Amino acid sequence: MALEMPLEWLLGLVATGVPLAILLAHLHGGSAQVTLDDPTLDHTLAEQLPGKALAESLISADRHTALLRFQDGSLGIAWSMERHAAARELGPLARLELAGDTLTIRMQDPAWAPRQITAPPETLAPWHARLQQLGGRHAA
Repeated sequence: MALEMPLEWLLGLVATGVPLAILLAHLHGGSAQVTLDDPTLDHTLAEQLPGKALAESLISADRHTALLRFQDGSLGIAWSMERHAAARELGPLARLELAGDTLTIRMQDPAWAPRQITAPPETLAPWHARLQQLGGRHAA
């Protein structure tokens, strides 16, 4: 025996149930953005870039983006995405642009939005200089 439900009732349940589920998840911290710190970066790298050992990191003022230098000299980036973080190695086509207190990182994949790190200029200047020493492949 099949149970039948009027279409209007089904649409009403879906139209109220989905937003209600999203609201409840949000109210219980489901959309809280993780902040980056050294333990979070270590965990993220172990998960997404195994074999890469972190030598140094520059974490943005809002703690949602980090520029990474690995022990092998290569560069990477990490950013928070709600309750998770992502990390990628910067390829040879990535560009870093320094303007005042903002360092903009443009990855080689155009599908990835540019990431920005805001910090005092005296904090960003050594990073920019290091990037230029790498042969200019990353610095713009």
